[in-house]
Amino acid sequence: MTGISGEAFGLLYNMQAILASGRFGNQPLDDCFALLGLRYRVLEPNEDILPWLDADCPILLLNKTSTRIVLGYDDGGKSIHLFTGITGIAVQNHLEKVGYQPVNTKSEYCCIAVEGVTEPADPMPIYRRALERGYAMLTETGKIRGKFGYGQQMYNKWTAMLLDGKERQKQTKPMKFNLAERRCWGARFFRMAQEQCGFDLSSAADAFMQIHNKMWEVDRLTNGEHSGMVLTMEMHRRIADILKECRELDLKTAECIGSTLKI
Repeated sequence: MTGISGEAFGLLYNMQAILASGRFGNQPLDDCFALLGLRYRVLEPNEDILPWLDADCPILLLNKTSTRIVLGYDDGGKSIHLFTGITGIAVQNHLEKVGYQPVNTKSEYCCIAVEGVTEPADPMPIYRRALERGYAMLTETGKIRGKFGYGQQMYNKWTAMLLDGKERQKQTKPMKFNLAERRCWGARFFRMAQEQCGFDLSSAADAFMQIHNKMWEVDRLTNGEHSGMVLTMEMHRRIADILKECRELDLKTAECIGSTLKI
């Protein structure tokens, strides 16, 4: 779903940030749920989530750094159970019990109730809209709110951090892993769009996987940035060169999307 939501096209930029920006409205969220065949509702600020849980409706909590699923509560509603795990890992190993308070009181939170099941929507228009959003994000040259965001700003900010000579111990984490994962899932999204809708996106998938591989090249270059390691300016310059290559691969991806959709 990272391709449908738009998260595959940025860096440390998740669904909450995409929705908060207002650029695409609620369309990324609508498309994600429609493709899955699920009905949802975004809860109002300060709306109590407990009645929804009583109705067996899971709650998604989105903030700037993560998405969590509220699966239930106990102690009369004084605590809730959050699922914070990773696909493929046993649910019981990633359940977190936390004290409950209205979690939608701060603007950085978005609470979504999954109301029920419906027929999955036709994938063709959904994939097309997602590709159009991806094209817009990859080719963006303006300023985007957020630490990195997407488009040219994303690489400009990271490169500036590398070359300013400050905080050399923390200039590639967690960005290298985040970008590698997003582009890897993005490549998978392109392949699915090609299989299900017939779009010719093989070169886009290949370019995104090259970015994924280059981030692991960064990790090897920094020797995993073990504890106490100080990156030299020479390392920083090499990483900046790799980011320049990644920027070009993003633009190559956008070119493939634009050619396919005739944007």
